[in-house]
Amino acid sequence: MNTETTDPEAAFSEASARFEAGELDEASELLKQILAQHPTHHPSLNLLGVIGLRTKQARVAAGLFVHALRANPRSAEYAMNLGIAHVAQKDYRAAVSSFSKAVEFRPDWLEAYLSLAEALRLIGDIESATRVIHRAVHVDPESAEAQQMLGRLKLMVHELDQAAIAYKAAHRLAPDRKDILAELATVLERQGKLDEAMSLIDKDISEGSAGVATELIYARIARQKGEIEQPIRILETRLQQKDLTTGQQRQINYALAKLYDKSGRYDDAFEAARKANAVGPEISSVTEGLVNYTNDIIKVFDEKGLRSLPRATSSSEKPIFIVGMPRSGTSLVEQILAAHPQVHGGGELPYITSMTRNMTQVLSLNDVYPKCVPELSISQLNQLAEQYLQELDELNPEARYVTDKMPGNIFQLGLLTLLFPEAHVIHCLRHPLDTCLSCYMEDFGRRNPFSRSLSSLAVYYRQYDRISRHWKDLPTLAVHEVKYEELVGDLRGETEKLLDFLDLPMDEACLEFHRTDRVADTLSYDQVRQPLYSRSVGRHRHYEKHLKPLKDELSDLLEGQ
Repeated sequence: MNTETTDPEAAFSEASARFEAGELDEASELLKQILAQHPTHHPSLNLLGVIGLRTKQARVAAGLFVHALRANPRSAEYAMNLGIAHVAQKDYRAAVSSFSKAVEFRPDWLEAYLSLAEALRLIGDIESATRVIHRAVHVDPESAEAQQMLGRLKLMVHELDQAAIAYKAAHRLAPDRKDILAELATVLERQGKLDEAMSLIDKDISEGSAGVATELIYARIARQKGEIEQPIRILETRLQQKDLTTGQQRQINYALAKLYDKSGRYDDAFEAARKANAVGPEISSVTEGLVNYTNDIIKVFDEKGLRSLPRATSSSEKPIFIVGMPRSGTSLVEQILAAHPQVHGGGELPYITSMTRNMTQVLSLNDVYPKCVPELSISQLNQLAEQYLQELDELNPEARYVTDKMPGNIFQLGLLTLLFPEAHVIHCLRHPLDTCLSCYMEDFGRRNPFSRSLSSLAVYYRQYDRISRHWKDLPTLAVHEVKYEELVGDLRGETEKLLDFLDLPMDEACLEFHRTDRVADTLSYDQVRQPLYSRSVGRHRHYEKHLKPLKDELSDLLEGQ
């Protein structure tokens, strides 16, 4: 081509044709020739950026889209593409900015709303994402994708009734979409509506036409109904499929681990859990960081520090912090308490974690948490306490107590002592090997990465034990210990002790906790719907030969257990 006489529109038309034909190298060369002579030709900048996305060059693509927007600042298409490039680089906050512009420039563009909502979800702003999706539904009431996204967002905040409504609308609009069907069945299963959930997927399961997501939800439902062998056969067959993603392999192996365990195939269960946990990033830095973090907590909140540090003036008793190791009985304790008319079950609330993570920036402190704690003034502590109590009031303004069942708050009892001097803490304890084994066999997703190996579990458990012992010797909040084995062995007696600690009258509903309509927002949601059982006590004995590394690392803590 003679670049000196290039007609940019004619050349761009040819480049577009090459692009549509899949001839990306040829299209790219033509576009570069156009831009060499017409550097602000924004259609060429945009298309070259799209080719960059296709060829996994997201950073280069983003730069091209930025230049295209400079030449044509109100292009919704270019803003949308820039957002996609940011997502490809996992820069989700930048993606939110770009998708927001796409929506602003083209208020009727459904795809822009969906992309914006997803980016907001990825940065954890579920409230804003939900507002955006409601706008998307208004733009296109017949969009199954918008209703599906609304269902996902409602599920994330455990609003299961609203999630079910959205998913049913999505299913009505797209009855052949198996992913929507599986997600609706998941919500119904979480609600305990096992027969209704099974009725949605039974045909696909029987015909062998179900996808991975449908087979996984079927396995969960069948396990709760005591039907074990068929889901094992289905998942074992699926695991032989060559094109499974690593995520699918991990989920299938976790599901098989639970099914094998329930059928008494303990060696197979442990091997399935091992395979599931082998998929994912390295975790050595996680455990190393935890040791350093625990050291810092102990140093800041020593006896001298706790006696000399200022305290918030709050006299509120509303928070009940249920803490301990994951899988130590925290969900069971919360479900028992939430059955009491004066207690609202808040679930695993993220607010204390968010507070410690953002404290330095929000309060303009000089150091990171926990090293910044000595900088805090009474007014700043009051500000943090008030913000947290407002969150509890939004959950239930009338309840005397609201539970916060985030197990990791065990590391924050020093801070909680400063914020809520009158609050109560319930510390859940369980046999170390039962606790760690249960963690090892559970799919926590991105949470609790320490659970993916026995050695990292040992490190985490030891730090948990260190911090628990540290608080015992210090003037912290009122703490009541609940041992899982004793609770299972004497539900009434232990419940009476628990309620007495909280100065609450006995209520028989607490003993019938499994009959409550409340849906627990926890991985143990299916267990707390059942009457109390003892089969999880001493569970580690079935896995003795596999747990030697854990037993060796925790030998001193196992004495007397």
